[in-house]
Amino acid sequence: MTLLTYMAKNAFGNPRRTALTGLSLAVSLALILVLQTILLEITKPTGLDESIPRIVVRHRTSLTMQLPRPYEAKLRRLPGIVAIVPFNWFGGVWKDDRFENFFPRFGTEPEKYFQVFVENSPRDPAMLAAWKATKNGCFVGDKLAARHGFKVGDDLIIKGDIYPVDLELKVVGILVGPKCEELLFRLDYLDDLLGETTRAGTYFVLADSGPRVDVLLPEMEAMFRNSDAEVKAETEQSFALSFVEMLGNIKLFINALVTVVVIAVLMIAASTMSLAIRERTREVATLKAVGFTGGHVMFLIVGEGMVVSMVGGGLGLLLAWFVLPVPKYFISIGAGILTLAVIGLPLLLVSVLLPETGRGWYRRGLARLRAAIEAYGPGLSVFAGVMVTLLLLQAMPSQDWVAFSGGMIQSMTVRPETMYLGVAITLIVGLGSSLWPAWSASRLSVLDGLRNQE
Repeated sequence: MTLLTYMAKNAFGNPRRTALTGLSLAVSLALILVLQTILLEITKPTGLDESIPRIVVRHRTSLTMQLPRPYEAKLRRLPGIVAIVPFNWFGGVWKDDRFENFFPRFGTEPEKYFQVFVENSPRDPAMLAAWKATKNGCFVGDKLAARHGFKVGDDLIIKGDIYPVDLELKVVGILVGPKCEELLFRLDYLDDLLGETTRAGTYFVLADSGPRVDVLLPEMEAMFRNSDAEVKAETEQSFALSFVEMLGNIKLFINALVTVVVIAVLMIAASTMSLAIRERTREVATLKAVGFTGGHVMFLIVGEGMVVSMVGGGLGLLLAWFVLPVPKYFISIGAGILTLAVIGLPLLLVSVLLPETGRGWYRRGLARLRAAIEAYGPGLSVFAGVMVTLLLLQAMPSQDWVAFSGGMIQSMTVRPETMYLGVAITLIVGLGSSLWPAWSASRLSVLDGLRNQE
């Protein structure tokens, strides 16, 4: 028997305890990866190309306040600017105010839009000409069109809520790009409906290079300083993150929650390892009696902890990587695990509190109940969890996160940096949970160990 097979044998010597420890680590690690994926999707959304030198100019006070349209011509005079396009949030209601029928609706200018958003394009080049020729024409993003079944030629009515007018739009084009979830209509159509030239909520500016952006930001703000509508100029990435700030310090909350989960699973694993080594005190003493040094003992025990940790951590990584990108799998398996915990944990608590033996019919009945719970409780919990998972897998439709969340969540794919974090946590838990028991065992004298009668 080699040292590796010896470590593996001891790690799985008590299958129930090893399984419970591994599952607790797997579920905890999967939870951590879910939280980190959500955090990355909020703070670093996919589909946003940071290599494109794009600037967002908005009102310094609030996004709800708008900028005069002549600002566009003044901004264009700055050197290093390739193109500018105005954007105006319309809001409104399509069909009804249910969340699944919400999507962004912006007024803009067709040709300028494609000059600034160079990563997006019409599905067919002729669609841009149709948009220019149709005053009430609109473009819909390809992902939005797929979700709601929009197609060229459809008529859409958007009831105004911010503005006292309704948009009667005709779909003339499909917008294709890495992140196309909005509806775009012509800003001059809104001007005609209102009978006046509307202001712009934001100006998106394309610079000629990345280094030029750092120069343009203060220049833009200085240009309109002390005016009636001072501006705030920021990169597109910073503009996207400003919406996260409205949610409060969610990054701190998620990171704090992750830290608590790591500490909890580390304590569970350390407690399990300490109990396992305490039960094998005589075995450790025997190893030292036949010539194993304290270093050998430490190596063996730390190895056992790493085996259990890597099995549980590997299962958690695979679980998150496989189920998180698909809402159907994530909800179904998550509900199954929750069902298992809701049934299994109370049964476990009851079995611990009940007596093992006793005199009298009352205590004998409680002892039989405990034996029955210990025999059938785990199987019942697992069966209930599996049945809930299978039922939800059968009942839930197959769809991506965009469709499932009504466009609120773009993707929940576990990114490489999140997987690296999971691997690091797995190693930390394995090492941290076994170091102290291993150190204590390595200092155990042969005589004290052999005296132990357990």
